[in-house]
Amino acid sequence: MAGYNGGYNGGYNGGYNGGYNGGYNGGYNGGYAGTARGSEIASTTAIAMTRDALADPSDLKLYAAPKNPALNPSTDSDLDTVKSRLSRWNPWVQVQIALQEVLSGVNIACEANAVRISYPGFSDGVILAPSEGQFEKELSEVFAAAQLREERSSEVLTQIHEQWNFWSALLPLPLDQARSTQVLLDVVYYLSTYLGMRLKHNFGAYRPSQRSPQVQPMIAVPQHGAYPMGHATQAYAVARVLEWLTSGHAPSAWPATFHPANAASLADPGSTALVVNFYKLAHRIGYNRIVAGVHYPVDLDAGRWLGMYLADLVMSRASGPSTQFPHAKSSTILRSIHDQAVSEWSFLKQVA
Repeated sequence: MAGYNGGYNGGYNGGYNGGYNGGYNGGYNGGYAGTARGSEIASTTAIAMTRDALADPSDLKLYAAPKNPALNPSTDSDLDTVKSRLSRWNPWVQVQIALQEVLSGVNIACEANAVRISYPGFSDGVILAPSEGQFEKELSEVFAAAQLREERSSEVLTQIHEQWNFWSALLPLPLDQARSTQVLLDVVYYLSTYLGMRLKHNFGAYRPSQRSPQVQPMIAVPQHGAYPMGHATQAYAVARVLEWLTSGHAPSAWPATFHPANAASLADPGSTALVVNFYKLAHRIGYNRIVAGVHYPVDLDAGRWLGMYLADLVMSRASGPSTQFPHAKSSTILRSIHDQAVSEWSFLKQVA
């Protein structure tokens, strides 16, 4: 009877509260949005009235501006022209332009027990598949991580779809004040998503809960492959780019091949407290996915490798040929965004 009452009351209260809160929030938010919409309409009317009072239709003089750029298409060969044009576009437009620039050169090829990533002017990246035995062995680590679920539940839930607040909290300059940095980070973030999903498809790895009924994830299980981990790929790509920008130079070399059995030998780099924290945050974001029960440790390790590799690929094109990347094919689009992003962190050298 206790079980019946518990189930009944739980279902009733859950339904009632869910309905009440949903209705209240929906009504409140709807009313708020309606008010904002009404204010927007009133503002539009007011602006039209002001324009009628100020404008002189008989004055046909134009601004002393250059001719319409659309009549003189750019081939992106001149850095100054690219910088001038990009400065006129919204950040999300810059991201799309730069992302197309990067994706146009990527090639993915499946090999025996591995996937190869090829890109002009950059060393091929090779990621090997884990053995079935490694997945089975790591189930015990997934069980152990579950003990942290209550402690980390707020992080796990927040990080399902959003990481940026965590990065802004860590940085000495909030990302909303570092526009070009955010653009560059968005480029590697979305690149990590696109290519990460492709590799997940190629490997087709099952989730922990698809191997054991004891996992019981605390969140919905994503409907795509587990290996490599997408959250780790994104987070480590962001950490790597931030190391490039805040240190003012290329980080130490990163291996071009990932061997699952040797993942422990890949130590997170970092020469300053700030950079060390970049990688600590990236690891925590990734490990929270293991805590949630939707990933294995090897998924995190593979995501770490892939994120760092993709960040170096983008930054080598953004910064041009160097001792570490002698064959990098410079991109004026990425270079323009990169140069502005680097300048946003120049104050760190003055503080040091």
